Amino acid sequence: MKSSTCLPAALLGISLLLAGAGAQAASDVLTAGSSNLRFGVLDLTPSDGHAAGFSVNTVRTELAMDFSPRDWSIPGVSERYSVDGGPHVLARNLQDAYADITIGAAPGNTEIRYRSETPYPLDVYVTASYQQSIALTLKAHSLLTVNGTAHQSFANPSYAPERTIPYSQFSATLGGAGPGSSQSKFYMLLDKPWQEFARAQDFQLVYANSSDRDITVNLNLAGSIFANPVPEPSTYAMLGAGLALLGLTARRRQRRHAA
Repeated sequence: MKSSTCLPAALLGISLLLAGAGAQAASDVLTAGSSNLRFGVLDLTPSDGHAAGFSVNTVRTELAMDFSPRDWSIPGVSERYSVDGGPHVLARNLQDAYADITIGAAPGNTEIRYRSETPYPLDVYVTASYQQSIALTLKAHSLLTVNGTAHQSFANPSYAPERTIPYSQFSATLGGAGPGSSQSKFYMLLDKPWQEFARAQDFQLVYANSSDRDITVNLNLAGSIFANPVPEPSTYAMLGAGLALLGLTARRRQRRHAA
């Protein structure tokens, strides 16, 4: 009688463990983006009687997403288009690999996420990226400041770490048009295979219009993620066998020429 009651309990424990592993695997794996974007302006010549200022003219975001399976018999997924303003979400998946790009209502509030729904996701190369272009008018003798926070993370809670190589980046560029134009840049890159990380970093961009006329200033925010599967051991074995065969063929040719 004891054995009959222990067996269902053991099966229940196993099912709970599997359910817990599945819940962990469904969490976000790879993220990148920015938030809390703030604009400011300073008057370079307070005594000239002209107030400093700026205005936002247009906000346009280009989105791109690709799922490329290692198995050529499986059709891939590809999406590319642009939107004006936000909010907007691009979400796609290929079997158990998911990715989404979220564009917030306010400029600069963006995020890319990649996740898998199983402990061993489909062998697929996943790339997702966005580029948000914000055109502004900066008045004469004005200095524009742009502050924000960039963030990146990689969580690998339950599936084997050797299955995915994560890579993410974020960049921000503020530049003007016309004679004497310059650029202010910020760049953050994280490439730590199989290591969990979470990082948030504040950035500031500055552009000064010292001319006597209003100019156009462009702020470009770009983020991207790459989740690349690691080749299976069988792939390495086939590669090694091919290299060995090439080496053997080369040695045979050398012996024939020597004879």
